[in-house]
Amino acid sequence: VLLRRAMLESSEAALGQRLLTIRRVSIFLLLLLAYLYYRAIAGNAALASIGLVSFAAIAQLAPVFFAGLVWRRGTALGAIAGMGAGIVVWAYTLLVPNFVDAGLIAPDIIEHGPAGFGFLRPTRLFGIDFAPLTHGVFWSLAFNILAYVTVSLLRHPEAIERLQARQFVPEDLRPMPQGIRLSRTSIRVSEIGSTIARYLGEERAQRH
Repeated sequence: VLLRRAMLESSEAALGQRLLTIRRVSIFLLLLLAYLYYRAIAGNAALASIGLVSFAAIAQLAPVFFAGLVWRRGTALGAIAGMGAGIVVWAYTLLVPNFVDAGLIAPDIIEHGPAGFGFLRPTRLFGIDFAPLTHGVFWSLAFNILAYVTVSLLRHPEAIERLQARQFVPEDLRPMPQGIRLSRTSIRVSEIGSTIARYLGEERAQRH
């Protein structure tokens, strides 16, 4: 957001202070939300259970991380869509049942599903009966991967994404002498210029 609003035009000291403030506020809000969640379900779930739910949330980073090492077609928008979908399904399948147990949400959603759709019950999504944690991890990662792949295939990668793909995902595993490039890039000079302009500004990018 700071880059898109051209905050980099200000001094580096001002930008650094702004980022530091955002970081401090984010840490405080995360700790506050974690404490409120713990208090809301106190007596209904042990700390170990809360930790497992947290690790299930962190697991939403795994598909994008590992796919980025081997798949050139992935895009930033696809990564955002995948992690967003995974987090939503994670919250629905793992957090909602905890809130129901704590009495914060009516149990109808567990018994009959939202709006009476039984196949959408958070503990038995699409009729699949797993252990609660396994159920949440399975469906959240499934939606994560599906959204990541689908959105990535629907949108052509930008210049910076193709550059990064060539940097991190080799075309083959054969050794190549230093300084020799066997493949040609499809990236145009104008695309490189527009990418640099996002960080330096149009005037500085044209000058360099």
